[in-house]
Amino acid sequence: MNGLLQRLKKTALLIGGGLWVALLMAPSCFGGLKEEVEDIVDACDGMSLDDLQTQNSLSPECRAYIDGLLPGPSSDLENRAVSLGIERNADGTRLFTLLTDADGAPLDLTTATVELRADGELLAAGSYSISAAADIDGTWMSISGTLDYSSSMLSSDIDDAVDVFTTVFSFLPDEAPGLEAAFSIFSTTVQPQQAFTSVRADILSAIERDESFARESTALFDAMGAGIDSLATRTAPVRLLVAATDGGENASVTWTDEDALLAAAQDADVRIIIIGSLLSDRDFMHRVSSATDGFYFYAKSFNAVADGVEALADALAQTAVVDITDSATAAADAFELTVDGRTITW
Repeated sequence: MNGLLQRLKKTALLIGGGLWVALLMAPSCFGGLKEEVEDIVDACDGMSLDDLQTQNSLSPECRAYIDGLLPGPSSDLENRAVSLGIERNADGTRLFTLLTDADGAPLDLTTATVELRADGELLAAGSYSISAAADIDGTWMSISGTLDYSSSMLSSDIDDAVDVFTTVFSFLPDEAPGLEAAFSIFSTTVQPQQAFTSVRADILSAIERDESFARESTALFDAMGAGIDSLATRTAPVRLLVAATDGGENASVTWTDEDALLAAAQDADVRIIIIGSLLSDRDFMHRVSSATDGFYFYAKSFNAVADGVEALADALAQTAVVDITDSATAAADAFELTVDGRTITW
């Protein structure tokens, strides 16, 4: 029994302390779990899930055994009220926002109950207007995408992730003067695939699987940092970084501190959308989304997040803009928009 207890304890490190507690409370199950315990430990060389998150690759046997241990899909798209950006110019101030309902579907601000305050003062309804950002002349949204090509990503994983990015960019028309996008891939290094473009065909071509790129480690922070730096140079008021990975950071050399990375995103007014599969660090994804007013999506595989990402693309396509043309009001330092009881600040 002591030998089995040691194997169960070792497996608890792999699958989490909660199950270890449950096993202690149900000793009658020990015998039936012996073979499964040994198989999991052997398949993954006794590594914990935390260890596996930063491995360069996983054996097919390990992937097969951990599949049943991974959590179900999750995201934070539902019931969100997000300030996507602000634009100040000679004509006034524009506030860009996205709101979703309990199903993650976008809300129509033109039919909602809305209140707007400038520096705490409630504005009369006729002193501002609400419309669709898609109707704006000029570029209002810049998106930088980056995709993990580390060796733990199978070709099928990359193909699934390509489909996800195709969905992300699905709301771009053939020629999208109001929208622009760039794309890169990363492993130990970061490789740009497409500079910012408003031509949908060019960005879709850039995200196709690149067989020539070496799949090694995961310089996730460097890839995100490069995306933030590129977005900081754009003039669009809405700036989004979309990063997709199947694991955790283990190779960055330029960006090595999470707090510095998130501070750079905040300084550049960049919202981060992070898409994770397999052994992605969900706690990290939560922190990134929360710190940048962004979004996260997690599932065991990239194709399992497709529906959630499609809902996000729909919501982004219906981004609302609040136009304030009164010069005195537009010059306010802070704005507060309340929509059906939910408050958004700029």
